[in-house]
Amino acid sequence: MFRGIPDSNTDEAHRQNLQRYRDSYFKLNDLEHRLGGDFAKLIGVQALERRYGRKADGEREALLASGYLVKVHAAVSNLESRTEEINERFRHIEGDLESLTIFDTRSNRVSVICRPQYAPIYREALQK
Repeated sequence: MFRGIPDSNTDEAHRQNLQRYRDSYFKLNDLEHRLGGDFAKLIGVQALERRYGRKADGEREALLASGYLVKVHAAVSNLESRTEEINERFRHIEGDLESLTIFDTRSNRVSVICRPQYAPIYREALQK
């Protein structure tokens, strides 16, 4: 009869929020590039972009804490010149729409945040 208020602390709620914040971030990023950095800053686009980026990070951290997402790390020699090669390997991983790849060229480390079922696939792709 009456539906209760949905629990905002469920994995599904965090996943939906992550998607919404990520979409907003990318739209604002696109708008910033179309307007130009100085004008975008003047009208507050960059501040909104950072705000939605932080919100997405918070939702991603909640999903990592719950185990809905996991993080896979690997050291890759000469990472700075191999990022495109690694991205190409990841393009062939089908079905994973929630992954995030982080390249740290200072430490030659690649981190991938993904669903647990994709972790072995990313680990194997990083070891090639």
